[in-house]
Amino acid sequence: MRKIFLALLLVAAICSVSSANEIQPWNLNERITSELKQNFMVLPEITITAETLNAAQELFIVKPEDLPKDEAVEVYDEMISSQLRVRIYAPKSREEGTKLPALLWIHGGGHILGTPEQDEALLLKIVKRANCIVVAPDYRLAPKFPYPADLDDCMEALKWLVEKLPVNREKVAVAGQSAGGGLTAALALRVRDEKGPALYFHMPLYPMLDYRTTTTSYRSQSLEQGFQYHGLGNVSRHKESRERFTICLLGNS
Repeated sequence: MRKIFLALLLVAAICSVSSANEIQPWNLNERITSELKQNFMVLPEITITAETLNAAQELFIVKPEDLPKDEAVEVYDEMISSQLRVRIYAPKSREEGTKLPALLWIHGGGHILGTPEQDEALLLKIVKRANCIVVAPDYRLAPKFPYPADLDDCMEALKWLVEKLPVNREKVAVAGQSAGGGLTAALALRVRDEKGPALYFHMPLYPMLDYRTTTTSYRSQSLEQGFQYHGLGNVSRHKESRERFTICLLGNS
């Protein structure tokens, strides 16, 4: 489990943007290494609106032929209810009867985009480095299924993981990025309040926590001041896109 924590901590360090005492305009060209910049260049340039939402959702679906492969990791899907698919990652080489640590991984996408497959490469690495089982729910997305449908699905996946898989129930963690980070925090609170499966730790990575979009940092980062780079800027930092995430999440499509 310590290895899971270290692996996720590394992801957080790579993905997060360091904060400053005084809010400054963000310049992606200065903050990102040349190796990462080339990855941003292949991202689609799209602003999330009511008219472009369906197209954006299609762009975030990973084709099976594009998924990374690793012979050391078993990957398969389970329908744990009529509406919920989970993707399971487990080490192929493990002693029979051994109960491994487990991680519930919640993908990002502003609550309106994404599938577990988008994080496949990362999850394969976590399984190998931490020798654990990873379960990633394909939770329902807004606006078709507004909050708390996504949180309900995550809770169902967590209970299924603990009850149906050969895992060490004392070492079950939950983590996620962006919207998945927000759901990670919400799930931890729900587990506490409803006395659900015990969590060894939880790690929200750059989580979406406040839908009000009224903080100083939010208001100071306009499109001109903020992420001025191809692709990612228009998806993740464009004001209209961010507000679309909130509108959809609350059920107002």
